[in-house]
Amino acid sequence: MDDFKQQYSQMRSRQRMAYQVPISDEVKRINVQKEQDIEHHQIERLIDVVIEETGIDVRSHRRKKPIVAARKVIALYLFKNYKLTYSAIGTLLGDFDHSSAISMINTAQDLSSVKDQYYTEIERTILNIINKCKN
Repeated sequence: MDDFKQQYSQMRSRQRMAYQVPISDEVKRINVQKEQDIEHHQIERLIDVVIEETGIDVRSHRRKKPIVAARKVIALYLFKNYKLTYSAIGTLLGDFDHSSAISMINTAQDLSSVKDQYYTEIERTILNIINKCKN
């Protein structure tokens, strides 16, 4: 019986060791999480500043032209500069799903390439606010 207990104990300790993450990896994971939290806070603040400066609530689900255009500008900016996932962009801009974020980004790229006057004006305004906020 003692032999069995010893074998069982050794097996359990090997199993526990297999599930343990080396400390250095755990520290790296925590640091990455802290960086992501800081970045997330910066993005939230950036969106808040745009809302305050323009008076356009990009987080609302309304489909008025200025709101939609501003949302598209910010979605494209976040996608290009922060390399966020579509899902994260949708969540930041008012709990939209990933397919809405994809649509926002694709449409923003199309409007940018066509040089739509209304969109270009909103884009210029929002990017100026973002640049001021970053400096």
